[in-house]
Amino acid sequence: MANDSRRRDYQQVFYRNKVAFELAVTRESAFLSFALPDPQKEGSFHWRGKQTFALRPIEAGEILATIRNGGEARFFHDPSMRSQNRTQERKVLRVRRKPESREVEIRLAVGENQFFITLTAGESEVLCILLSEFIKLASQ
Repeated sequence: MANDSRRRDYQQVFYRNKVAFELAVTRESAFLSFALPDPQKEGSFHWRGKQTFALRPIEAGEILATIRNGGEARFFHDPSMRSQNRTQERKVLRVRRKPESREVEIRLAVGENQFFITLTAGESEVLCILLSEFIKLASQ
């Protein structure tokens, strides 16, 4: 679990050998985070070094539509776009439902770093439920 002080209304983590993917939902935001394996501890992940992409409700809706209807959604966030601080790197999130199945590929690029996970049909359904809850919470 991520070491984070924000209150979470919903959270789900999906684990693979080389990456962990977390969706954390609060009333204000939904956060997609990727963490790599911790080289110091076998079987655990380095959550302090995670990369996070914050979603707005409209972006969550676009992801839901992509998962349900197929196709691909891309989102670009440039944290330093409106500031003089150019130390933060541009983030690109890509969500694609495989045309031949209900599996969903999620890829996050942060500068030169790439994070990637494929969710099963069941995991994709959990993702849809949590994103739907986020949209409901954000509209209250």
